[in-house]
Amino acid sequence: MSATKYTLAIRTGPQEGTVFDLDKETVILGRDVTNDIVLADAEVSRRHSRLTLSPQGYVLEDLGSTNGTFVNGERLTGPHLLIPGEQIGVSQKLVISFELGTEAVAETVTVEPVVVKAPTHKLEEPVVEAPPQEVEEPAVEPLPTKVEKQAVEAPPKTLEEPLIEAPPGTEFAPAAEPVAQRPKEFEVIKEAAPTDKKRRNRWILAGIGCVVLTVVCGGILLFMDANYDNILYAPLNALMRLLGFQ
Repeated sequence: MSATKYTLAIRTGPQEGTVFDLDKETVILGRDVTNDIVLADAEVSRRHSRLTLSPQGYVLEDLGSTNGTFVNGERLTGPHLLIPGEQIGVSQKLVISFELGTEAVAETVTVEPVVVKAPTHKLEEPVVEAPPQEVEEPAVEPLPTKVEKQAVEAPPKTLEEPLIEAPPGTEFAPAAEPVAQRPKEFEVIKEAAPTDKKRRNRWILAGIGCVVLTVVCGGILLFMDANYDNILYAPLNALMRLLGFQ
């Protein structure tokens, strides 16, 4: 029998966190209470799967379950040698992890000697202080005196032109009175004379009116001559009688 210890840890499902030690050569998983590991899930068959110990480790087989047995998301179609860390699925909710036992993990841990290095001290270099530097003060210009201020602030004087006096006895013409301007409100606005173009347009319109009137009168005469000749020529016949031509 192999000295390596294995466990089954439920990661998800109704029994989440439960760990089962595999200490038998054959371990049956299922919903029935007579199994080695009882899984309380309605989707798990009564005898769902079987673990068989071999020299290389445990081999997992499905026992014809309704929903099947999966390893890392792939459905089993035959015996499968489990590797620590693989996930076994027996339902949609129940996921079991195949892991090494704590004793086996402790045996595989090797302790390496710890090398402690002595701390190295660095020699501190002496700090050399720089000589103080003299700070040059900015030169301050002297303030101008009162005389200088007056010379600067005095505005330039304008030269006044001398007045020329007229000789005695000269007469001056009286100043012209301003002419009163007619306010713009009472200015007479003269109408502009019609231009030649306007006159020409008037004559053209008059000519067109005469032509239209002549055509209308001619049409009326023709219509009456064709249909009402007795009415059209009655005044003319009466005039002929009076003159003695008939």
